[in-house]
Amino acid sequence: MYKDIEVVFDESSEKYDYDVLKNLSRRLMYYFIIEYLLMNFKKEEIVLDLGCGTGLEAIPLAKKGINIVAVDVSQGMLQILKRKIEKYQIKNIKIHKLAIGEISSLIKIYGEESFDGAYSIFGPLNSEPNIAKFSYSLFKLLKPKGKFVASIINRWYIYDMLKFKPRMEFGKYKDILFKYYTPFEFILSFKNFRLNEILGIGIFLPQPKSIIKNEKLINILFKLDKHISKRFPFKYLGTDFIVNFYK
Repeated sequence: MYKDIEVVFDESSEKYDYDVLKNLSRRLMYYFIIEYLLMNFKKEEIVLDLGCGTGLEAIPLAKKGINIVAVDVSQGMLQILKRKIEKYQIKNIKIHKLAIGEISSLIKIYGEESFDGAYSIFGPLNSEPNIAKFSYSLFKLLKPKGKFVASIINRWYIYDMLKFKPRMEFGKYKDILFKYYTPFEFILSFKNFRLNEILGIGIFLPQPKSIIKNEKLINILFKLDKHISKRFPFKYLGTDFIVNFYK
């Protein structure tokens, strides 16, 4: 079920960090997400990184004293994360080669209600075929009041809607089929959780293929995005949205 995902991300693993961070808009979104994660998770907490990739989120959080259990289906991605762990001499990241939909196996290792929180960033859950099963397993792994933060690729992206080219329900990246969620669709898959908040990211911030390249203008639009990220209706209209749940 997960072999296509593994193969695609194994092949792109060496260039992954560069591809994510080479564009100013994506870098700004990344910095915003790191700041947001550090607001929600605290030193010495044990937190699951679901679809950890090369550790773009795990490394900065671990450096702040958060204990990370990092999960990814791609061995190539995990090898790069291991190199970073060695380079920075990080002791508080544990790695498991697992698909997100297989996290029920962590219950046997760590036990139920063993994690203070979890996060999944830049859309790994868009390619998870069984969100309901994942939600159930995650609920069992989190402690009472444990938080789950996820950034999801949005079907309701304002620029596409203004161009009358709305995103369809399903898309494809290389050989990976993925689902574009609306915020409401995604929330309904987590009925056993309670919702803290929704934020829009990449609302007016131009995306990598945009004709807008002026860095000063991009930074202004990023500041505007931050200002309106929690406001209706903009929180529903970013290229991605962040959902913040708690158990």
